[in-house]
Amino acid sequence: ITTIFGNTIYWSAPVQKDIDYYRVFRRSDTTTPSDSDYVGQVPHSPRPHYVDLFSNLNNITGYRYYLKSVSHGDKSSAFSIAITAVFTTNIQIGSTAHASVSLKGTQITIESTSTAVDTQSKTWTSKADFDLGTLSNLSSDGNELSLLNATGSWAAGGALGSGRRYLAGCGTQGAGLAFGGLPTAAGTVTEEYDGTTWSVGGSMSLARQYLGGSGTQAAGLAFGGYRNGAKTSKTEEYAASVWSTGGNLITPRYALAGAGTQGAGLAFGGLPTAAGTVVEKYSGTNWSTDTNMSVGRRYLGGAGLQASALAIGGFTGTALNTTEEFNGSTWASGGNLSTAKYALAAAGTQASGLAFGGLPTAAGTVTEEYTQSVATSGTWTVDQDASASSSWENLSWNKTGGSVQTRCKSATAIATLGAASWVPSTGYYTASPVNVTAADNRYFRLEFALSGGATVQDVTQEWTPTITPGITLKGQVSIPFQQVSFIPTGFENRTDSVMSFNDGTRTLSISPAVTSFSYWHKGEKFTKTAASTIQPVETSRISLIYFNGNTLSVTSNETSDEIDTIFREKAPVALLYWNTADSTSVFFGEERHGIQMDGKTHQYLHRINGAQIRSGLGLTAFTADQSGNNDPSAQFGVAVGILFDEDIANDITAVSETVGLTICYRDGVGGNWRVTSNAGFSILTNGTARMTYNQESSGTWSLTEIGNNDFGLCHVYASNDLNSGGMLALVGQGEYNTIGQARSGATTEINSISLGALPGLEMRAIGTIIFQTSNSYGNGVRSRVRSNDTGDDWIDWRSAGNVGVGGLTTDHGSLGGLSDNDHSQYLHVTQSTAQTVSSLVT
Repeated sequence: ITTIFGNTIYWSAPVQKDIDYYRVFRRSDTTTPSDSDYVGQVPHSPRPHYVDLFSNLNNITGYRYYLKSVSHGDKSSAFSIAITAVFTTNIQIGSTAHASVSLKGTQITIESTSTAVDTQSKTWTSKADFDLGTLSNLSSDGNELSLLNATGSWAAGGALGSGRRYLAGCGTQGAGLAFGGLPTAAGTVTEEYDGTTWSVGGSMSLARQYLGGSGTQAAGLAFGGYRNGAKTSKTEEYAASVWSTGGNLITPRYALAGAGTQGAGLAFGGLPTAAGTVVEKYSGTNWSTDTNMSVGRRYLGGAGLQASALAIGGFTGTALNTTEEFNGSTWASGGNLSTAKYALAAAGTQASGLAFGGLPTAAGTVTEEYTQSVATSGTWTVDQDASASSSWENLSWNKTGGSVQTRCKSATAIATLGAASWVPSTGYYTASPVNVTAADNRYFRLEFALSGGATVQDVTQEWTPTITPGITLKGQVSIPFQQVSFIPTGFENRTDSVMSFNDGTRTLSISPAVTSFSYWHKGEKFTKTAASTIQPVETSRISLIYFNGNTLSVTSNETSDEIDTIFREKAPVALLYWNTADSTSVFFGEERHGIQMDGKTHQYLHRINGAQIRSGLGLTAFTADQSGNNDPSAQFGVAVGILFDEDIANDITAVSETVGLTICYRDGVGGNWRVTSNAGFSILTNGTARMTYNQESSGTWSLTEIGNNDFGLCHVYASNDLNSGGMLALVGQGEYNTIGQARSGATTEINSISLGALPGLEMRAIGTIIFQTSNSYGNGVRSRVRSNDTGDDWIDWRSAGNVGVGGLTTDHGSLGGLSDNDHSQYLHVTQSTAQTVSSLVT
């Protein structure tokens, strides 16, 4: 499944342990690609993607992309089917024809520069000069069109536990990793950052400083460095808070830079001087040499990926301001830093880099942003609009001076839709979805002028309510349009509301915790001051409860597409599995998601990632291979932990071994789920006899006694189920004659367990325990926990590939609060609830 957003191609990638990375090929015709069509590679991940800079677009009407997956042994798959990107509008800029790409989203991003630049220009912009100013005017009905100040700022984060210098780091702002450095006592110390505080991670085996780093907090890479007066080639890989030895660098060095991931890393530059231009690639196992940099340097900054990296600044006896770009095979000169520096830090991508700090001292607080653009030689100016003010469909505004003019036309009439005072930098214009109907299509026009004789250009792209709107231009002017589609849907603060379900009346109730709670539906805010209630249909199936506008609604027996639509377009409240025969709620799941995710992200995370384990939740308080004559022989507990369901953090409390978990099993024709408990145990017996397993025969399910001295399984799951406190024990679905068969069966069952209508995307496997049952055992369940054939007391699924991998709770970082005007990098229109909106595009 592939999607194209701007110049980025995404594809669906189920987790597979043997895939290392993907090779990407590109052609402009239908011919099968060859090695000469290779354009780059990207690491395997839950959502891999490739960024195309769309160079050399002359006379090209479209591209076809092909993928090959590559295993750890460098074995390649066959070519995938073609992923087609067709450019929908040819435009003329200067003397060269280029193309525009039709994209999704309601936001247009316009980039420009006030200085003369060359073709294929790359520019560094001082963050302190990044200011758009403010322009707004309210109309009579309260609508607002604002261009908000986009100046960035630094804020203090949590302090490192171990103060140090000459260290390395990797990851993101919300999941960072710091390792190595001076003083010597810090040389092996690793700390993990959660966006607020640093905590101690696993120590490196080799103390060092001036080392290189790349990757993420979950999969970090440390290489090279300096220790005890000597350079080193040692590489270490970080996973699950433990460092392990990787392949050594070919050229030992220090004061180097790094980029990429743990499975596809890049090392370049450094000391001794002979290593200053040397470049090496890491495959996840071994390093190999690659094309040297043009400028030898040390104490430089590095950013980007293995196939799209930046080498920034550095030292050759004097501080450097030069930048080089790597495309996976060759280096090319990039735009110079405004301030020459060395011993700096860098982050970001090749197309959008960040350089900060360093020496000399005057550069210590300087931050610069790197923008890779395509532009013609000359100074950019913006066409002047003689009109002092304009209005359209109850939206009005004022404008002065130079402007980038965005227009919208309905039918044949063109009305000015928006304009803004322009300071050369990056500006945003968001198209209002007001009064869009099927018969009232919109066309956007962007006007611009290049000094020196170029004429104003009109570029139009149709927007109809049945598709997501927007256009992207790509040519020799630096004006890419990018998608940042955000129409809030969900709860502002789920703690403002209280939710419960009454089995006796089969009624869900959601009410204010104090005086009121608020939620959003397609960009419109609703506030409730009293309880809302609803009765799901009395059927042994899953039901989804949600707010549809002002109304609490429910739907049952949904198809996958229907569920997707609700998660994308409505405000979900809860998932409920009701057992008609027992008149009980088997599963009551929390779904009050926040508005920091747009609907498409919520839909994607729900389907692809589901629930994710953040910490803890191990199986505890038991000893395997006891006699079976006492209750502790068959009891176990669960440790405290956190389970994320997209953006909802479910804090799960510990379960004592003497209490037992809520037990789930399938029963009867069709296998409706039932829930029960067994006083201190998490397994079931058949009356007073031996342990049972959940057997299916010709579509009918039952609890069947396991043979004398044979083996059965108990699968433990964490979930967002409010009834059980989040922990469920699922009765195993097979019986086994030996421990070895039971261990093999555990893997088979956990990968293909029959969940029926139980919401598997809201659950995550924790572990499986093997039990042996026998008539000779004297405890209450005639069973005992057995260690498996590898000597482990239980089978831990928390980080196994076959039950998913952890990830960020949103693809868009932190967009929370966009509706409350606290994200100044976005321009948006505030709507009142009194407006008539027949169709909103998400």
